[in-house]
Amino acid sequence: MHDDLITEIKHASGGLRSQVHTESERKEKLFASHDKEAEAELGESRDRVFGAMDGVMEEMMRIYAGVKLDLGQKEEQEEIQARTVHTTAMQELSKRSLKQQVHRACAHERARRIREAAELARRPDPGRDMLRELVARVQEEMLIKKFHGRKVAFREPEQSPYSEEENEQDRMLRHIRLSARRKSCAVAF
Repeated sequence: MHDDLITEIKHASGGLRSQVHTESERKEKLFASHDKEAEAELGESRDRVFGAMDGVMEEMMRIYAGVKLDLGQKEEQEEIQARTVHTTAMQELSKRSLKQQVHRACAHERARRIREAAELARRPDPGRDMLRELVARVQEEMLIKKFHGRKVAFREPEQSPYSEEENEQDRMLRHIRLSARRKSCAVAF
């Protein structure tokens, strides 16, 4: 049975081989007869293919040039935008710097004015002292007129009979109390 199967396979494969050989021979004859016609058609088709390839190549070159131009414009726009951002940042920095300088100058000016005012307050000014006394007298007279009073001469406080018994601390406290009091100048009826 095994032998039968092998002979059958050989017979079938031999038939296939002969069929393949005859088919290939037929194709060779066909190609040989059409060889000249095929070469002419092949030349025309090559011309068409190369023409199409040239057209595609030109189109690709045009697209590449457009892309390159777009990239150039994009880079230029990015550069312009970067310059703008840089300029804006520099302006902001200069504004901040100028603000700080102005604040420092204002602080120095305020300190100078305070020093001048303190020096003026420390210096004795007879005109200012006279003006102060005049204002105090006018206010005193206004109070007397308003409340229908009269001016009383100021007297030194009498010595208390206990002054001999006071120690130093009691005298100091009494002096502080009396100096903190407001001197009365008018008496109302």
